[in-house]
Amino acid sequence: MRQLPPPSQFGPDEKDVWTTAQKQLRAQGTWTGRSDVPLLEAYCRNVVLARTLRDGVTRSQLETSSGGQLLAAGKLKAAQDAEAAAFRYATALILTPEARKRHNIDTGEKAADELAALVS
Repeated sequence: MRQLPPPSQFGPDEKDVWTTAQKQLRAQGTWTGRSDVPLLEAYCRNVVLARTLRDGVTRSQLETSSGGQLLAAGKLKAAQDAEAAAFRYATALILTPEARKRHNIDTGEKAADELAALVS
């Protein structure tokens, strides 16, 4: 099966996560094609959402007025929720180190390092 293209509504960041995650899934032999697409879409959206929300919290919001702190706290809470969702999807897709270990999947270091670099 060929590499499936990312959804057309994805931005560049989601496309990068999609391509790298699909490459990882193929390398470990767990990509089943179209049936995995909804999980992979949700994973990509949540990874990028979490990153965007965390990047949107400025140091000045954390250190200044209560209004800024409330805004920062809301973004951080939403980021935590998106990270938790991304982790659940990653676990279901067998993209986490723990999930791969549980399923006895040896991926080699290169693919795992590439995926880790995208989500950090």
